[in-house]
Amino acid sequence: MSAGPHPTFEQTMAEHPTIELRHSIATRLLKIVFSVYFCVTVVVTVTHLVKEYRYTKAEIKEEIKKLALAFEPGLGAALWSFNKPGVESTIFGMQKIDSISGVKIVNDQGKEVASNGMVIDSQGGIKIVSKNQQAEKQTDSTFFTGMFGYGFPIYHTDVENITREVGYGTIYSKENIVIQRVQYGFILIVINAIIKTAALWIIFLFFVRKIVGKPLESLTRATERISLEQLDNIKINIQTKGRNELKILEETFNTMIQKLKVAKAELDDNAYQLEKRNHELSKMSTDLKHSNKRLTMILDNTKTLALVRNKMEAMVHTSHTILHTIPCSQSPEIQLVYHELQDDDSEGYMSFRMPPSLISSGSKALEKNKQFVDIKPSFTSHLPTAIKLSDGMIEETRSHLKEDQLHIVACRDQKLLGMIQIKHVNQSDFTVEHQEFVDTLSQFLSLTLEEIEMTQNLENKVKERTHDLEEALHQLNQKHTQLKNTQTQLVQAEKMAGLGTLVAGVAHEINNPVNFVYSGSQILETHLTKLKDYIFSIAEDDASEELKKSFEERFQRLFQFSEAILNGSNRIKTIVADLRTFSRLEEAEKKTVFIVESIESTIRLIQTEYKQYVDFQCDFQANPQIECWSSQLNQVFMNLMVNACQAIRQKQEETNDYSKGILSITTSMPADQLIISFQDTGCGMSEEVKTKIFEPFFTTKPVGEGTGLGMSISYGIVEKHQGKIEIHSVVGEGTTFTLVLPLQLTRAPEQNY
Repeated sequence: MSAGPHPTFEQTMAEHPTIELRHSIATRLLKIVFSVYFCVTVVVTVTHLVKEYRYTKAEIKEEIKKLALAFEPGLGAALWSFNKPGVESTIFGMQKIDSISGVKIVNDQGKEVASNGMVIDSQGGIKIVSKNQQAEKQTDSTFFTGMFGYGFPIYHTDVENITREVGYGTIYSKENIVIQRVQYGFILIVINAIIKTAALWIIFLFFVRKIVGKPLESLTRATERISLEQLDNIKINIQTKGRNELKILEETFNTMIQKLKVAKAELDDNAYQLEKRNHELSKMSTDLKHSNKRLTMILDNTKTLALVRNKMEAMVHTSHTILHTIPCSQSPEIQLVYHELQDDDSEGYMSFRMPPSLISSGSKALEKNKQFVDIKPSFTSHLPTAIKLSDGMIEETRSHLKEDQLHIVACRDQKLLGMIQIKHVNQSDFTVEHQEFVDTLSQFLSLTLEEIEMTQNLENKVKERTHDLEEALHQLNQKHTQLKNTQTQLVQAEKMAGLGTLVAGVAHEINNPVNFVYSGSQILETHLTKLKDYIFSIAEDDASEELKKSFEERFQRLFQFSEAILNGSNRIKTIVADLRTFSRLEEAEKKTVFIVESIESTIRLIQTEYKQYVDFQCDFQANPQIECWSSQLNQVFMNLMVNACQAIRQKQEETNDYSKGILSITTSMPADQLIISFQDTGCGMSEEVKTKIFEPFFTTKPVGEGTGLGMSISYGIVEKHQGKIEIHSVVGEGTTFTLVLPLQLTRAPEQNY
């Protein structure tokens, strides 16, 4: 809204104050030029004065030389005849010349005969001698008097035409005499320099101000008053002659004003559309944040399940994760069921209800929760009557929502491994995203239960085999090594199969949601970039800085949101790639690989748990291709790294020093062998432990925390690869495991392994 007509350009120019002379460009330019000119003038003037002074001084010295030549014969005759009055009369006449300040005559013995005026005595001091030969000491040095002189020998030629030196004369003059001769010339030179400098200042200031200063001042006043509301009443007109730079600048500004008029209408029209799109993008960003949060929860739950070795814990952890996401109308009731194999080989199902206090507590503190410890699941040979399943529910791993009951089913090959039943789920708020999230968690739960069941079966087999070995130990002592290798092969095969299945499931189930988020974030960033380019291409350089800055800040925040989503997706894809590299299910056969790749992928997996306690330092001086079963060597690397990290943690707890320990991993290749060293700063091992470290079932860990098979399996794998393991350990300082592996296998592995 406007209270009256907009002011014209001429009114605007009149209202704006004139730029002061001291602030104008002309004045600044004049200061710079004058400063340079002044310096040059001073240097030239001083040089001229010095040259003039030296030339005048040289003239006086030349006059003194000529006087010496003129008076030398008379002084010689007077000295030869010991006519002292004649000598005094002569030097008195010489002293009358205005360029001479004093004369001194000494005989051939060096004794002063006569002197007059200001002279230098034999001690170097200044004295003034009057006509009656009375001397008065003036000063002790000639430095402050500015005296200079010319000395000449005095000769006498007798009647026999023999020339003898009869004395020595010195004629003195002063710097003051030189200055008196040149002072009028100095004054004229200085006055000339001052007049030329002042004239240059006045002429330069007048013309620069008229030609440059005033047009620029007019242009400045006009541009300061430009605004989008007054574009129709603004036209710049610079008073200058010819089509020079200022005239071109005037035309450019007027063209810019016309473009602003056109762009303003387009900007007003696009503002609403931009605001609408911004709202849509904000909604999309919120949805992507929720998806990223769910993916993070899935990843955390997966890492937790990878460490769980108890079916009940796996069920409870998964239940906690699901309850933090799905909507419930009231406090939920949870029934958990999982498949169990008893010691007498009877199969059935363990079932229990989660207590309310356990539902509200954190899932990471189960071992400290008394309610969890006191849970006593009931065992039945069939599913409990409280669990009601519809037809086809256990055909595949997924979730089923019926009314307010949610069933999360985990099965493999139509065999029910476990199930979670949650009552009081809010069906109206249960979206497709919730369904996909729960289905993904059910897949991970299925893999975990299957792996735990396989491990339990494996442990039972190990116990049976151990019992058989103990009974036959005395009779089959010679075959003990063969049986031990057979047992180790079985453990390794079963564990690697379980781990491979788990990793394959994780990679398969995570890939779909990750690809969705990754592709969506890339498409979002592409559209944002196109939208930004479109808006700024409309504005070009004509939009105001405030409007550009506002749009730039809005797009910057949107790009930050998109980049955060893309980085999270890349992080999940990297973890899945590392799991696949570690398992190498597609490389069950012997192949030639770069072994450093396997070491790096194993490090990344272990760092997830131990990165706050251990600093992993790598120095891969060699990375050759070796012939091997890479998945089996990955198991060796993991066993050695995990043992090193646990040794560092043990030392930190024993010494109460929680500064980061160091696990140094190096590779080198002397000749045709690859040497891999794992050196830690942990608690170390005694000699007794070192002698038993590779024996099956030997472990230094508390009961229930280790099977004692890790190093035995690692030893067998290294032997299969025709290599060896060397140990160096010092109690309290650390341990070094060194693997020596050939680059090529020279024989087939033994069949009993």
